[in-house]
Amino acid sequence: MQKILTADTLTPILAYMRVQGEHKVILESIPREKENARFSIVAYNPVFEIKYEAGKLTENGKEVAGNPLDYLNQVTVKGQSNANLPFGGGAIGFVGYDMIGLYENIGDIPEDTIGTPDMHFFVYESYLIFDHKTEKVYVVEDNIYSHRDNDTVRQALGKVVKDLQTQAPNEFSPQELQPLQFKHHIEKEAFVQMVDKAKALIRQGDMFQCVLSQRFSSDFSGDPLDYYRNLRVTNPSNYLYFMILAIIRLLEQAQKVWFL
Repeated sequence: MQKILTADTLTPILAYMRVQGEHKVILESIPREKENARFSIVAYNPVFEIKYEAGKLTENGKEVAGNPLDYLNQVTVKGQSNANLPFGGGAIGFVGYDMIGLYENIGDIPEDTIGTPDMHFFVYESYLIFDHKTEKVYVVEDNIYSHRDNDTVRQALGKVVKDLQTQAPNEFSPQELQPLQFKHHIEKEAFVQMVDKAKALIRQGDMFQCVLSQRFSSDFSGDPLDYYRNLRVTNPSNYLYFMILAIIRLLEQAQKVWFL
């Protein structure tokens, strides 16, 4: 079921703040050019949580058998989406680099020092789709995964519409951006050695492009949404996402991923 609302005064950020739900996610396009950045998605209240961590694949916390990506593909319903919309419900999450070790021999995988899953997805059937070109928002409640009865779906749809019309408690509160003191996890000498090794591989013809990176961390106790809102204004990108996946909070912007 769906309901179409006018969204000339409603933004994805505002909708995210107003909708009451669990494991909410924003996939946001900044509509500078409405043809190329037309849609944004806010999803909430997933039916399934699928995670691959420490060699174990789980669905809603229960261990299951199978290849992680194949299992995810089997669980996700196909062919349900509206042809005019970019999303018809399904899995939203991330796949970590170390997952490639299931398919290719990449040598020894470094020890996991931050306790993140190799793959973590939620499967949604409750979501909003913002069409920035028409300034409409599609409020969707489905039952393709939960098999809820129609009355339950209708009630859920009505609740979300009511949420969108109700001001959030912190809607106009100033963003609380506490100063963060970051520390690096690679010493300068080790990083220089990485650069020298990459240059040698390039000279040998074994590599033509390399992006060296290192992780920075900081103690944090604030609201990560405040940082996402600030980041999208101070350093805007056409495509952004904000996700809260269990212990991980992901902000993505301009091809940078921030773990909070």
